[in-house]
Amino acid sequence: MSEVNQANLTAIVPARVRAVDTAAPAEGTRAIGVPADAFFFEAEISSTTLDSYFTHMADSTLRNFARDAAVGVSLLDSHDGYKLGVGYSAGGRYEEEDGAGRVIATFYIVPGLKYGGRHSFASSDDFILAIRSGVVRDVSVGFYG
Repeated sequence: MSEVNQANLTAIVPARVRAVDTAAPAEGTRAIGVPADAFFFEAEISSTTLDSYFTHMADSTLRNFARDAAVGVSLLDSHDGYKLGVGYSAGGRYEEEDGAGRVIATFYIVPGLKYGGRHSFASSDDFILAIRSGVVRDVSVGFYG
């Protein structure tokens, strides 16, 4: 849900993370090659709602995001494309309600990995704990022309 602050004309549109917290992928997701102890979570990665740049995604773009997430895309911990991924997508779906569209993606992270380098978290266990505790609540989707 978006919130518009009229005082400074900024729009806040969170893309929320929802921990599924299961050892099995959500229904309709890819299970091939996913470790049995993987941590799964869902995130609303984009929608037709007005964003902080006063733009919104077209339905066709959202459907592309859902398709790509369903096929599998790397989960990064930031917009730094020079880092390796910290997880992977295992599913994606486009949802529409009352004329508004959104994309929900299912991601997984493998416990016990040490990231090193300039990652936001030292290990996958730290990242999983941050999601479970609500410290990590938002995501951002990357795209190119």
